[in-house]
Amino acid sequence: HGTFSSTMGSYGALGSTEWGREFLAAAFARYDVVLGFDHPTLSVDPFANATDLLAALERLGWAHPPEIDAVAFSRGGLVFRSLVEQL
Repeated sequence: HGTFSSTMGSYGALGSTEWGREFLAAAFARYDVVLGFDHPTLSVDPFANATDLLAALERLGWAHPPEIDAVAFSRGGLVFRSLVEQL
């Protein structure tokens, strides 16, 4: 999610339109896990947020390394970039 926002604030409205509900249904059918990651946007460095995200993903206990597709923008994009490039 972006600065000053949250997962619900950024993506919560998907359930209110037919297109959004179809998108969510397709995601839930295709993926083992669909998750949103809420992170502090100004008080914590994106790398620290990425470290927290990695810890959350590791707690899911994957049998094999996961294949991850991400939808991110703004600050969330910086967090995911830190995860991919630095962790």
